[in-house]
Amino acid sequence: LTTHLIGQYPDFYRAAATRNPVVNVAAMASISDIPDWCFFEAGHDFSHGSTPTPQMLTQMLQFSPISHVKKVKTPTLILVGEKDLRVP
Repeated sequence: LTTHLIGQYPDFYRAAATRNPVVNVAAMASISDIPDWCFFEAGHDFSHGSTPTPQMLTQMLQFSPISHVKKVKTPTLILVGEKDLRVP
């Protein structure tokens, strides 16, 4: 949520900190241990062995905070666990 807020409200926050943030849902779909969440987050059905289509990946990217990165002005501390399989 933090990464969404700093991108969509760039002049509101003075600083931010986020732990294990979901920044790019499209990238997570192929490398996370929870690809089903990525599909559902973009409004798609999931079955094991599913491969997202280019259209699905585009939509996942549009729902991702990374799509607002050019607007971010807030200094942000991003904390990521080295062994985190959920949010690589």
